Amino acid sequence: MAQRRLSREEARQRTRQSILQTSRELFSQRGYRGASIEEIAETAGYSKGAFYSNWPSKEALFLELLDQERTDSNIWNSGRADTPAGWALATLDFFLEAVHSPQTRAALAERYQQAR
Repeated sequence: MAQRRLSREEARQRTRQSILQTSRELFSQRGYRGASIEEIAETAGYSKGAFYSNWPSKEALFLELLDQERTDSNIWNSGRADTPAGWALATLDFFLEAVHSPQTRAALAERYQQAR
């Protein structure tokens, strides 16, 4: 029996979810700064173009992961005791990197206000 071909939107969502899952794993293993866009895309089985068709930057991808965490638990999981150490350290690494980016600091401040 032939499988139904995915619609363009279904394929896009599958790509996004695969990259999100892979990136979270790589960030947990290597930290925010240690995981490159190239490595994330390649490990997920996609091109850098597939990455950039979904996110403008690694920063935007990480912010989406933080948003998912907050939505899933109504708090940022990186502050929870049951958060894997690798992810907590990746989040800290991202926050430290954000110190150098006014745009990222503003995005984090906005998310913090929403979480409160």
